[in-house]
Amino acid sequence: EVRLKGVRSFDKRMQRVEDRWLLESGTDKKEFCTSARMYSAEEISLLLESCGFGRVAIIGDLDGRPYAKDKGRLVVLATK
Repeated sequence: EVRLKGVRSFDKRMQRVEDRWLLESGTDKKEFCTSARMYSAEEISLLLESCGFGRVAIIGDLDGRPYAKDKGRLVVLATK
């Protein structure tokens, strides 16, 4: 039997999502940790523009709907 346990936390000050996963199989246990920085739409736009992308569009989904902060999905289209 294999068991997977996960815990997610958010560091608001550092704007990071921290995940901790514990995989158990019999007597074997392995732990995996990940950390990802969250960026706002404005930060992403500025970063891409500073890297030479001329046209940056922020949308809310792959169907082209407008981006809304409370919906949880952000899609970026950029051309260079």
